[in-house]
Order: sequence, then C-alpha cells, then structure tokens
Amino acid sequence: MRRYSFLLIVAGFILNNSFAQLSDNKVIDSLVNELWVNTKGYKSSRIIKKIEKQNPQFDYLTCVIKNQIKFPGNVKKGFVEWEYEIDSIKHYCIVIIPNNYDPAKKYAVTVFLHGAIMNLNPRYVSTFITPTSYNPDSLDRIIIYPASWMQSLWWNNRQVENLKYIIERLKKNYNIDENNIHLSGYSDGATGSFYQANMNGTPWATIRSYIGNPNGVADLSNQNIFLKNFNSVPWLIVNTTNDKLFPASEITPFIQRMRMAGNTAYYYIMEGYGHDLNWVPLLKDSIRNFLSQNIRNPYSSEIYWRTENTLKYGRNRWVIIDKLKKNTNTSAYNDITEILVPYNRESINLSGFIHVTTTGNIINVTTENVEQYTLLISPEQFNFNKPITVYTNENLSFEGEIEKNMHTLLKWVSRDLDRTMLFGYELKIRL
Repeated sequence: MRRYSFLLIVAGFILNNSFAQLSDNKVIDSLVNELWVNTKGYKSSRIIKKIEKQNPQFDYLTCVIKNQIKFPGNVKKGFVEWEYEIDSIKHYCIVIIPNNYDPAKKYAVTVFLHGAIMNLNPRYVSTFITPTSYNPDSLDRIIIYPASWMQSLWWNNRQVENLKYIIERLKKNYNIDENNIHLSGYSDGATGSFYQANMNGTPWATIRSYIGNPNGVADLSNQNIFLKNFNSVPWLIVNTTNDKLFPASEITPFIQRMRMAGNTAYYYIMEGYGHDLNWVPLLKDSIRNFLSQNIRNPYSSEIYWRTENTLKYGRNRWVIIDKLKKNTNTSAYNDITEILVPYNRESINLSGFIHVTTTGNIINVTTENVEQYTLLISPEQFNFNKPITVYTNENLSFEGEIEKNMHTLLKWVSRDLDRTMLFGYELKIRL
C-alpha cells in the first residue's frame, strides 16, 4: 500500500512538472512572437528580460525562433501601397503580395529599384507600376517597388535605411524566406544597386543590374566605392550595345575591374538593343536559373568587408568592424582595382577592411586600419563543444571555449528578424 501511494505521489509530481513545463513553453513562445513585432527601444529590452526570466534552454529557444513564429493571416494581399517617413521625409512603396499568400509558407522576395529618378514626384514609381502591372493570382513571390526621387536618390544613405525599413516591415507582417531576398535595378535603379551593395550586403541573395552605370556611383554619391564589397553577393549584369546613355562599351571596363577584385559576376552584352528591356525574353531562362541557383548563405566561410562608417555600415553578416584606427594607411587607394574615389574628393576618407576565412573552429582574419572587430558566432557554423581559435594578421587573438548565450541570441534576433542567422556568442577582438 505504501509503495502504491509512493508511486502515485511520484506520478503526480511528474505530471505537475510536465504541465508546468508546458505552461512555461507557451509563455516563452508567446514572448518570442511578441519580440518579433516589437524590435525597437525599451519594448524589446523588456521582452528580452521577460524571456530570460523564464530561463529557457538555448536550444529550445532557437527551435521556437525557427519554427514557432506566427504570422497574421488577415494581411493585405494584391497591390498594396505603403507611406511612411525616413529621416522625416515621406516615402512611398508598392508591395505586391500573391493573392494565395499562406502565412504558413515562406516566400521569396524581389526588390526592384526603378529608373528615371531625377524628378520631384515621390510617387513617380506609381506612374508605371499599377494594379494591372502584375497578376497577383499567379505570383509565387513578393514583389517590392520602393520609390526614389530628387530628395531620396538610390545612391544616398537615406535609401539604404529605406530598404532596411521595408525589409524589416515585411518580415514582421509576412512569412518571407530570409535567404531568398533579391535586389534588382533598372537604369538609375541599376546604378543604385551598386551603391546599396557597397553599404549593406547582408540581406541580399543576389543582385541584378539592368542597363545601369556603375561608373558614376562614386561621383553621384560622393562616397568611396569598395569593389571587393561587391563580392559578398552573386551578380547578374546586363548592358546593351546601342544604349545612348550607358553603352556596354563604357561599362565593360568597370566589370573588368570587378573581376580583377575577385568578382565572378555574370555579364551579358546584348547586341543591337538600346536603353530598354526588350532583350529580357532572350535571357529569361538564364535569369530564372541564376535566381534559383543562388540562395544566400548566412554563415559564409569567407567574408570581406571595407567601410568608412563603422557606426552604420560596419557589418557584413556575422562580421562587424567596430572601430577604425586613427592613423590611416592609404596604400590601398592607389590600387584602382579595389577602391573608386569621387573625382571631386579633396581628401581621402579613412576606411578599413576585414577579411575572414574559416576552417572548422579556426578563424583567420586579415585587417587594415581596424582597431576592433566583432565575430558573431553561431552554433550552426561552429562547434561550441570545442575551443574557438582566432588569428588576426597571423597573430593569435583568441583561443578558448565559449558558451551559448541566450541574451546574444535574443539581441540579434530582435535586430535582424532572421530565423536563419542565429548567434550564440559575441567575440570582440581589440587589436
């Protein structure tokens, strides 16, 4: 009888613990979903603290982030228009959602940067992208048309922030495939795509430039253009022989510079075509194959990045340049294959680069003009059960074991809204 009573007590204890664990898991799931839509300021900090108070296992939390984000089903579909402010200036954007959108399914995204931006109409894109431009009944992806005009040009930092905002807003409301976000541009938009890649390569799976003028990016933006930054993303570039604005004969030398800097861009010269897209049917299959074969790898084993603005544009995926040295080394500026400087620049802005390669848990880093950098370490890329070794400029910078950190995981989830790029440790290296 005593033994029977003891077994009942044990069974009751196990059941109570199971129900308590189930209840705790529901709380964690709910808080993670709350964090997904509240990523700014004090709200996100409060939610992160609440999750940490629940003390979930790191691996369970990762599983929730990957699989338990619930997207609303009552979202707008078809032709959708957004209006919002960036830097206190009203911006406009067209979003085209498949009519059969299913919140349980991930969708690829294509962002198109339009041309003819030297106008005063912030809604100019709506004059040629209308509700009849696409058939939402047959779409298999989400299409984005941001707007650019004289107050917000594609080669302006305001537009870098604009595209960040659009992608973040999309992630909060729609179930998108974070590794399948593609950037494309036409004419001025194609020119702008080079500027975007120069400042932020993290979100893009591919970039396509159609009849653009990369030669003008440095001068138009009055910014240094770092050709090796383009190597972070696969490119497909098209120019035409009879284009009176940007003929292929003038663009080809730029593509050659990209290749000298290590880029493997697909480059098509379309004979007999002008400043138009009439050649698209001829490359339709090539473009489709290019998109399907190039899905973003968030944990690339090799990353290069150069920046002159560490505060806003020091990051490429899991590598961050935190701080530059005060004494600049300008030797690289003499190498025309790597850096393009605006013709009217009176002085050279300080910049620095980082080049990271990995083999197992060994990380080799080469830097120039960098005082401090951060490596965001993911359990999906590195083995946390073994020591991590970091060499910087052939000197040992770090060697030791690291532990999965829940705060790091939640911090970067709230910043990135990326279920495929999850980090467990921040490794800061000061040189």
